[in-house]
Amino acid sequence: MRIRAHGGPQVLETVRVPVPVPEAGEALVEVRAAVLNNTDLWPRQGAYGTAGDPDALAGWRGPIEFPRIQGADVAGVVVSVGPGTGTELVGRRE
Repeated sequence: MRIRAHGGPQVLETVRVPVPVPEAGEALVEVRAAVLNNTDLWPRQGAYGTAGDPDALAGWRGPIEFPRIQGADVAGVVVSVGPGTGTELVGRRE
């Protein structure tokens, strides 16, 4: 699911996106389980505000860019790693 703007469930869209390629220090995880929690919902709603404007639409780290694929809690298997990242992670359950 991708979020196209701040708002309710109507801003969610089902899309196909290319499989990301991990960059240095990153790992690509094949997701086997996911959970939906407030860290996923509140940024979509813009519920966090900012230090200078508590009513501003923002995520927990400030303004967010759209479209956005949200997902804070996932579990799965590392399928590849970026340059300089230990290959011993590949195949590991995370």
